[in-house]
Amino acid sequence: MRDYIIISDSTTDLPASYCEEHNLPLICLSYILEGNTYKDGEGMTMSEFYNKVREGAMPTTSQINPEQGKAALRPYCEKGMDILYIAFSPGLAAAATAYV
Repeated sequence: MRDYIIISDSTTDLPASYCEEHNLPLICLSYILEGNTYKDGEGMTMSEFYNKVREGAMPTTSQINPEQGKAALRPYCEKGMDILYIAFSPGLAAAATAYV
């Protein structure tokens, strides 16, 4: 059996400590809130995010572009590893179809 890696995106909301412990790379998706673009888990705490939503701000999601997807997967392909990518539902966002 070939070596493999499981990769997901930041919509899984897994703790960083869990991902590190289990060698689970995450591809960070982005969202736009009040005209600003944020990477999941960077720049704004979840508490701040939900407070803004409660106050009426409406976030929109943003998919990664194909180059970002290739850059995230390429190192594992170059090692000859199989990849199981667990993605956000394409019915909920276009991110899952950007590079699958």
